[in-house]
Amino acid sequence: VSEGVMLASSLILGVSARIFKERIYWSNYTYSMLICGLSGFFFHFIKWVAAMLLEERQFFGPHFLDWLIEAMLTALVAPLFFRLFVWIDEAFGRESIDGTGKVV
Repeated sequence: VSEGVMLASSLILGVSARIFKERIYWSNYTYSMLICGLSGFFFHFIKWVAAMLLEERQFFGPHFLDWLIEAMLTALVAPLFFRLFVWIDEAFGRESIDGTGKVV
C-alpha cells in the first residue's frame, strides 16, 4: 500500500473521529470502546476505497469478516487502555476536555 493511500486513510479517519467526538461524547470507557471498534473497522474500509481510487493496481481485496473480528477485538481491549490513559492524565495533572470545551 502506498504512502498516499495510508495518509489519505488516516486523515479521513482522524477528521471523521474528531467530527464524531464533537457531536457525540461521553467520558466513559464505553465511548472509548465505540471509537476504537468503529475506527478499527472503518480504517480498513477507507483504505480499501482509497486504494481503489488512487492506485493503478490493488494488491489486496476486501476482507470484511477479518475487519469485523479485528474491530471487535480492538473494542474489547479498549477499556484497559482507557484506564491506562486516565491514569497517565492524572499522573501528569492533565485534565480531559470534551468537544464543547468543558473540563471533564
